Amino acid sequence: MNKRTTNASENLEYKTSLGAIFGKLKTTLQIESIKISIEDGNYEVGSKKCDVALKRDPKNPKLLMLKSRCLSNLYQNEESLIFAKRAYTLAPNDSDIREDYAFKLSEEYQLESSKKIYNDILKDDPDDEAALLTQSCNLIELKDYKEALELTTKGLKKNPDDLDFLVNHAESLLGLGNFSKAKTAIEKVLKSSGDMSSENWSILAEVELGLNDGMAAQQSFRQALGLNPKNDRAIEGCIKSNILLQTIGRLQRGDADNPKYVDGTFTDKSGGKYVFEFKGKRQIALERIDVPNLDDKIILRDYRRNRIIEIDLQKGKKPKCLFCESVECEHVEFVFTLNNMYETLNHKHNVEQPKSFSKISQR
Repeated sequence: MNKRTTNASENLEYKTSLGAIFGKLKTTLQIESIKISIEDGNYEVGSKKCDVALKRDPKNPKLLMLKSRCLSNLYQNEESLIFAKRAYTLAPNDSDIREDYAFKLSEEYQLESSKKIYNDILKDDPDDEAALLTQSCNLIELKDYKEALELTTKGLKKNPDDLDFLVNHAESLLGLGNFSKAKTAIEKVLKSSGDMSSENWSILAEVELGLNDGMAAQQSFRQALGLNPKNDRAIEGCIKSNILLQTIGRLQRGDADNPKYVDGTFTDKSGGKYVFEFKGKRQIALERIDVPNLDDKIILRDYRRNRIIEIDLQKGKKPKCLFCESVECEHVEFVFTLNNMYETLNHKHNVEQPKSFSKISQR
């Protein structure tokens, strides 16, 4: 190789290296510009800037993450999740990218996937407050109230007045049936936030329902509906509080159709065993509550949990307990012990009796 060829090769390498340096510098400047657009709330501008930058550097995880954030703020959630996943695939150990992707999964209700990533995040940084909060949300949705309570308790140790942690703390306690402590937590939230959250009023109402204070629950549910007439939780809660008030009224009047005790077991005409011991006395565990004109649900009262239980009936499907989220829990089993219930379900809803319950009606 002669001297002229060597010089040409060196010049090419120099230009290539210089081009790479300027390319990285340009990407860095573009990233900072996009961040400013996001901070200013100019998400459409930020999204367009991302598109320009990604044409030149399509596998830059930081750009993909910023594009995801812009789309999320523009309510384009499905596309936002796609970009967040691409960023995470390219840089799974980047803390910001990892947490962004976990949060997007949680928003899109992919809870198990989100939970798994947040577990990794909290292993690396057990005091990450954002991770503690969102993971507690995941666990509440998954009905893992015990673990959720551990995370909210940890968050509140550092920030005892944090309203988000207090709300999740109340939800966790509610799920565990610790109604008194749940009430204290949610009342603190309502007092601090100016009583303007429909969802928080719904939580208080459900706590009051658990405490068997049907009148207070009804008032709180109405307060929730006043703030948001489309709050499904409050709409269903109003029905539950009405049922509770009707049941209490029937018990007080003495005309409730209570089951009888037979040899230490609770029985109606078909003989299901649903009695529990409390302070040396046998008490009713479950009772059906008659609700007129309600064809798609069976309503039960669970005395052990102080809960109204809804059994969902859909044509061609097994009855499902909305509390246990199961088709084979004790509440569903109880439904099949009710007099003529199997025939009714089979006739109206084309429901087959579960094999595991096949001998119940013969008890």
